[in-house]
Amino acid sequence: MKINNYSNYIKDEQLNEVMKLFSEDIRSSDIRIYILGKDDDFENISMSKDLQHKVNKFLENENAMGIFMYPENEIFIVEERILLFSDHPVVFYSNIPFMLSHELRHFRQAHFLGKRFNIMLSDYSLDYGEIFKNEEFDKLHWCEKDAYTYSYQFSEKYKQEIMQIFELDEYGYFLPFDFDIDYEKEWRKYKRKKMMVSEQIIWAVKDLFWEKELLKC
Repeated sequence: MKINNYSNYIKDEQLNEVMKLFSEDIRSSDIRIYILGKDDDFENISMSKDLQHKVNKFLENENAMGIFMYPENEIFIVEERILLFSDHPVVFYSNIPFMLSHELRHFRQAHFLGKRFNIMLSDYSLDYGEIFKNEEFDKLHWCEKDAYTYSYQFSEKYKQEIMQIFELDEYGYFLPFDFDIDYEKEWRKYKRKKMMVSEQIIWAVKDLFWEKELLKC
């Protein structure tokens, strides 16, 4: 794991303490994390055309605060975007580990599913603001149900540690997501509903040799 901190508010020491809350599996992985101060900071990052295209799609969505990129295994979190939704420093600082845990959960999904991950994102859209506005959380994509559930559990579990790291007297409020997502079950749904019979046969053979490794978080 490598952290690139271009934050205007978060100290390297604080980020390091937050990352200690995650498992050794995560800390020793090949994930690269970028904490950016503003959108313009993307201009200082070297990236391929494919990654640049993905970043541009991310930037088009004003509601998106962070994103995990696969197969590049890179996480980008933009603090000015978090600040737009944070009416108090407590909310901002509470959101930093929440966002980190959220995007690392997506990394965990991709690590387990491998090339299946992109297939299972074929119907995914970054634009799910209306779902939150209408509180229709059952309509969230499977990967977001899983990530929001994990982030909520992570934030509750390490509430006191996070408050101590950022010297907070209060803590932010997070919606209590509680979805139980089985990655293999979701994959079977995609094979059944999204693939031609010939594709299902090919993947059935590939799945026989699937080396499943679920990262601890």
